[in-house]
Amino acid sequence: MSDANTLAIDCENLTVRRGQTTILDGLSCQIKRGQAAAILGPNGCGKTTFTRCLTGTMFATQGRLTVLDQTIGHTNILALRKRIGLVNPTTDNGFAHVTGAVVDAALSTTMAVCTGYFASVGLYERPTAEQIEHAQQLLRNVGLGHRLDHKLGKLSTGEQRRALIARALVHKPELLILDEPTAGLD
Repeated sequence: MSDANTLAIDCENLTVRRGQTTILDGLSCQIKRGQAAAILGPNGCGKTTFTRCLTGTMFATQGRLTVLDQTIGHTNILALRKRIGLVNPTTDNGFAHVTGAVVDAALSTTMAVCTGYFASVGLYERPTAEQIEHAQQLLRNVGLGHRLDHKLGKLSTGEQRRALIARALVHKPELLILDEPTAGLD
């Protein structure tokens, strides 16, 4: 086993069941800090469920999961989320807890990116002027400088994906999770 301080993710026998359905069945893996890893598989095999476990939006039925030296279920999950960047293909129109959305689609694109500072679906804290400017610069970097004040939900699918990539990078995360980040991009 590797030194825990070198691991970004340490997963042992992770199982997720919902009702009679087993979504993940005994998943074990280790991913080192600084390492890139791809998780491949058919639709419905549990890839998104695993990412939700990593961010504490879904919890395992059994097993152990440590992310950035924090054991899920025994840590301040909100503090941990602020260390993780997430690109998820889902935005929210009022049903965030049902869909697993990462951001409220009714926000302006700039404010949606600012939610990345707080690891929240909505904007419940006020971003500083510096945070807003940084978010807008990231949006310009991904080609959305002309969409800063547009509602996120009114952008094309590809534009939303680029905005979510900017959101994931806004706070220079220690762990970057990309769940279908290129879906809808040309």
